[in-house]
Amino acid sequence: MKEHKNFRNAIHNMKRERTATTTPRGRPNRQQAEQRHVHLLTLAREHFLAEGFGAATIDRIAAASGVSKSTIYAHFGGKEGLFRAVTKRSCHAPGAALQQVRIDGRRPAEVIGEFIRVLIDEARDPDSLALLRLAIFESPRFPDVAQAIHQASLETLEPLRAYLSHLQQTGELGAGDMDLAAQDLASLCTGGYGFLLLNDRGGESEQEAARILGLFLRGMGLPE
Repeated sequence: MKEHKNFRNAIHNMKRERTATTTPRGRPNRQQAEQRHVHLLTLAREHFLAEGFGAATIDRIAAASGVSKSTIYAHFGGKEGLFRAVTKRSCHAPGAALQQVRIDGRRPAEVIGEFIRVLIDEARDPDSLALLRLAIFESPRFPDVAQAIHQASLETLEPLRAYLSHLQQTGELGAGDMDLAAQDLASLCTGGYGFLLLNDRGGESEQEAARILGLFLRGMGLPE
């Protein structure tokens, strides 16, 4: 399978990088520790996506990452804790892209249009979708992960909510709950359950973004 091949390639590349960047023995500094942590979660994510939670093993993740099993158990308590950490980290990734949307000197339609394109792109990312589907499937076993996904989705929308609140404060938007407005816009971008069930929902993303933008602007009473 393609996923297995990707995981094997990732293992090979990571091992080669470790060989090329070997450092003297000793306790890693904070930056090195953070790099190893990110490295471990990245490899674990690849492994969970390739194998599923049930078939994933700490042995293979440890071998691929170069992190000892004892360290993984000490930090995460086992496979369940590692899966929680991987899922929660991935849930916050879209927020970074939304924070990069430029606001100054642009019309509301331009800014909101860029927010929409970011949300559509994130909703269609294959790896993020695969991990979300896996997390939903495993939610009876990990109810805290399901709650974390929901909370992270709300936190991710903060840049959009803050911008809509700014428009409200300047009088460009009328009264209303901007938290709900941001959530409604995100729902339009993901397309409801369709983004979870279908690998190819059809339609060009730019055309979809334009349709959603027009619908949202008219609904909020903003000029197009």
